[in-house]
Amino acid sequence: MRIGRDEKGFKINPPLSKLDSGSLDFLLVGSGDEVMMIELAVKATKDFTNFDLSNLNLGIDADLKDDEFEWKINEIDENELIDLIKESIPLIKNATENYNKAFLPLKREVDNFEIEEIKKSGEADSFILNNFKDKIFSILKGLSKSERGSALDNIVEEAITLSKDKGFQFGDDEVKSGV
Repeated sequence: MRIGRDEKGFKINPPLSKLDSGSLDFLLVGSGDEVMMIELAVKATKDFTNFDLSNLNLGIDADLKDDEFEWKINEIDENELIDLIKESIPLIKNATENYNKAFLPLKREVDNFEIEEIKKSGEADSFILNNFKDKIFSILKGLSKSERGSALDNIVEEAITLSKDKGFQFGDDEVKSGV
């Protein structure tokens, strides 16, 4: 749930365009009656209280200069924040109930399967450590998460080929697990 604030007060789930122009962007994420995450952005806004409106031509959009208004720091009182959270919990609970009514009937049954344990002798781990330690360390240290997977897959293929060339009898899964 998102809460915004404009000159008229707090707004529940306002359009994103209103959040850009408002003084508060408050995000609460939860399920049932539990709040799991809170993000809060209190934004500065332009304060026109000292602006001389008599010089403004209302028929044309005015291009205001920075010295014609003051920036206003918008704060939210701690008690006001706590009250917002308390008032939001029933709304999150209601949204959760509506979600469950709409989507739980569509839920698939969980597939049950057994996880097969890879039998390891320790010999494959030693082989990989002796032959690929520096390459693996370089990959883990230097590449982004999205690049690491394919680079490590290449090391697995290289290790499988080298182990077979040297006459080791490791299974491919054992080598992959070692890398």
